[in-house]
Amino acid sequence: MRPFLSIIVPIYKTEQYLSQCIDSILNQTFKDFELILVDDGSPDKCPVICDNYAKKDKRIKVIHKQNGGLVSARKAGLAQATGQYIGFVDSDDWIKLDMYEKMCRVAKTSNADIAICRIILVYDDYNVNYNEYIKSGYYNKQQLIEKVYPKMICTDKFYNFGLSPAVWCKIFKKDILDKNLPHVHNDITVGEDTVCSYPCLLDAESVVIIDDYLYYYRQVVTSMTKSYDAKFFYRIMLVYNTLLEINNKKNVYDILPQLDYYMVYLFQRAVFNEVSDTNNISLKAKANHIREMLQTEKLFNCLQRVDMNNFRRKDKLFIYLAKKKFAYLLMIYTILRCKRKIIRT
Repeated sequence: MRPFLSIIVPIYKTEQYLSQCIDSILNQTFKDFELILVDDGSPDKCPVICDNYAKKDKRIKVIHKQNGGLVSARKAGLAQATGQYIGFVDSDDWIKLDMYEKMCRVAKTSNADIAICRIILVYDDYNVNYNEYIKSGYYNKQQLIEKVYPKMICTDKFYNFGLSPAVWCKIFKKDILDKNLPHVHNDITVGEDTVCSYPCLLDAESVVIIDDYLYYYRQVVTSMTKSYDAKFFYRIMLVYNTLLEINNKKNVYDILPQLDYYMVYLFQRAVFNEVSDTNNISLKAKANHIREMLQTEKLFNCLQRVDMNNFRRKDKLFIYLAKKKFAYLLMIYTILRCKRKIIRT
């Protein structure tokens, strides 16, 4: 018999957290689900942990595959899913025991294409409720166009998502995911949720948002010692180009103005990546890399279109230097901001 819900957990190198994650799912007060554990070629004990759980609970399916990244793992899980709705949980997170009872109840009652809950940010010694711009409630298509899409990706304050792109605080009707997730490029490793959630939201005829904080999202503190990614700018351009293509194809609501701000936000992260202490090239070479980024026409056009008045004071100088293509000064300013720990990553 087809379950109401399929829960997909992509897994890679999270053995210290995995049992907590799986237990929080298996102990849900809602019982009509299947759990799909996708071992994405994890080199630790995760594959064994998955198999051991599957021996104890018939609701569990385990997929072992070669490492291909988060997007490919989600696709593999979706291909095996049989539920009417699909949910995701990251393997280093966990959920409240009544999360799916509450979400599936509102999904059933409203027949919404997507149901969304709130998020709890988990730090080492404290938790924070993540408050989003879009209010709770039921939204039909016209209300989505009027109230959700205009602030969905970016609000007036740089940089806040109007509605979190996270797939794991949502449940989707399977046909909506089937229409969008398979087309997400496997190489996307930045903004994986963005290029899945927002296309689904644009396709949705109705969405319901509840005010319950039900998902525990484990935070990893970033710093100047974060590993340098030489392909980071390529990765963010891949995300931006994907969203541009989605905007053009769906032709539901023009999200281009919001994408300008999203691209500038990603570029800020790219500059932060470039000045990382683990990038061992010279300052001159780092500045040259930033200069090369600024020569990219799509990025430069985004910078020209954004309104400086929408930025916080500490971001305005960054944007001004970027608009003027002052790569060396931009690098120095970013280094100072990073050392003062006031840049958001």
